[in-house]
Amino acid sequence: MKPRDSSVSKRIPLPTSRRRFLQETVGLTAGAAVIGGAPFARGAITAEPLLPTINLGKHEVTRLIIGGNPIYGYSHFNRILSQYQTTWHTPERVVELIKHAEAKGINTWQNSYAERTLSDLERYRDEGGKMNWLCLGKPDWDKNPERIDDAARHKPIGIAPHGALGERLFREKKLDVLADLLKRIRDQGVLVGLSAHNPALIELSEEKGWHVDYYMCCLYYLTRPRDELEKLLGGQVP
Repeated sequence: MKPRDSSVSKRIPLPTSRRRFLQETVGLTAGAAVIGGAPFARGAITAEPLLPTINLGKHEVTRLIIGGNPIYGYSHFNRILSQYQTTWHTPERVVELIKHAEAKGINTWQNSYAERTLSDLERYRDEGGKMNWLCLGKPDWDKNPERIDDAARHKPIGIAPHGALGERLFREKKLDVLADLLKRIRDQGVLVGLSAHNPALIELSEEKGWHVDYYMCCLYYLTRPRDELEKLLGGQVP
């Protein structure tokens, strides 16, 4: 399904922009790192209108959403940066960060299914947070499909199997397993997502007409097999 731009978002100029939000967030976080305090002071955030939105099913979702990799230590750079990320983002700071994003016009948060992320989600909601939640699964859901049922109990608007899982099943020619996982998500009454690092999986979904509501696709092929990298780069792998 291709998202449809909200006509309201097109007609009304909004004071908050993606550029402004990112500039403010980077500035506040840098300042907090210097003084060693919380990144966003309680009660200091002024609520602003929603950023431009699209429709996903019955849900209105801002075109800019907040993710979870920098919060939970998936830097995709090195272990030192990843450790800094996890050390900084205590549960209290995560809740403040998401509240800040919500106040600045973002209405959707996507992160991975895990004990810690679910705990932060519930804590944020307990403190009055209203963001939509998109759940990204784990690479082992083919062996533990019942975790889809548990994820659904936390009331996401959509669930997507992890890209590494979909690509592994694609390479292993087990697309029937992936299709069963997508059906299990559909049976939960939430939006069905498909995550991928390899754009070929997105192309295959379109060709086969899978009943998918949204895609989560990286702008880089993170899980490209090493032999493909060697062939692509003439034997030199960074």
